[in-house]
Amino acid sequence: MFVDRVLKSQCKYKLQNCCSNNQAKQIAVLKPLKELTSLSGHNEKTVAIYTNSKVTLTSLRNSSIRSPLILEIRNEVLQLMIQI
Repeated sequence: MFVDRVLKSQCKYKLQNCCSNNQAKQIAVLKPLKELTSLSGHNEKTVAIYTNSKVTLTSLRNSSIRSPLILEIRNEVLQLMIQI
């Protein structure tokens, strides 16, 4: 995770063997969102998470898609917006 172009943290996660490629990409979006709350003393209200996963981006835009990881990403974004 970069803050003001300085690397603040770097994480690695072990995924279960049954995790699909799409699930792995969704987890790669979800985990940094969860890490944002642990940043102390940082007031920025703009965050960028980069992904090349069209499936994830399309799923997030389509409100009828309600897979557990997509719902969790949406919920995390809402929680962060409430804290602003």
